Amino acid sequence: MRQFFHGFILCFWVGCQASSPQSIPQQVELIQKTTLPMQLVSYLPIVDVMINGQGPFHLILDTGSAMVVLRPAVAKALQLPPGAVPGTEFARSAKGVRTVGFGHIQNLQLGDATFRNLDAKLVDIPQDYLGPSIRIDGLLGLRLFDNLLLSIDYPGRQLILDPAGSLHAEEPHVMTAILQDAEHLVLTLSTGSGTLDCILDTGTSMGLFLLHEDAQNLRFSHGPIPASSTATPNGQLSMSVGRLADPLTLGGHHLPKQAAYIQPSSYPLISQSDLQPLFGKPYSLLGGQILKNFVVSIDQRACLVRFERN
Repeated sequence: MRQFFHGFILCFWVGCQASSPQSIPQQVELIQKTTLPMQLVSYLPIVDVMINGQGPFHLILDTGSAMVVLRPAVAKALQLPPGAVPGTEFARSAKGVRTVGFGHIQNLQLGDATFRNLDAKLVDIPQDYLGPSIRIDGLLGLRLFDNLLLSIDYPGRQLILDPAGSLHAEEPHVMTAILQDAEHLVLTLSTGSGTLDCILDTGTSMGLFLLHEDAQNLRFSHGPIPASSTATPNGQLSMSVGRLADPLTLGGHHLPKQAAYIQPSSYPLISQSDLQPLFGKPYSLLGGQILKNFVVSIDQRACLVRFERN
């Protein structure tokens, strides 16, 4: 099967700036818990949203992105005004280092929830990124749900938003996370040979996408061997693939014989030493091919994540 990863934390390393875009909505209107349907395409959750009363737009729910992302053509059609940080954030991709534009959203509606006054990053994601049968207009980032309990029910194909919900560290299958740079949730997975720090990234279809240096510290029962290339927003990426010898432990669940995709050591999207002052630290990714078996609940306020088997 064709593998996709969005991985904008890999494709777009954010640079330093005097002020920050409004990734967290200034106001969220949701009276009670709401459930809405989602599609699952190549293990990527996709939901319909209304923006400034127009739509619906098809957005990938992507916890690997900190904020909402829209294609520039969508922002133009919506006539979005400039965001808080117009063109002063740096991004590095296979196409080089460039500035990124922002647009301001007055309201974004997701089911019964309305998010008011937030910025969207404008990134040229191909409309047919997941093929000709479904249009992709952008991404819903992690920080949109800062004040809600977000549950992604992969087996049930539904999204659950709860304004009063919370997780507790002593509950079964709950893991403590780190909200790295107030943008990404980093989880520490246990393996037979140690631990592995991964960003929880619902925007990658691969179960594990490993940094080359992380792969060096893990044991493999098979491989790694060269794999076919995968589609990214910036073109094709050649990888290697292997099967881990030791099981992963995720929220108390033991996951044996996991396949892992490994980036090349010369991966062009990772910041180099001369660019390090501008760009953030990379992490391996935990994505859809593993998450598809769980109801994943995220409590950003407590930095806790729960993995329940349905």
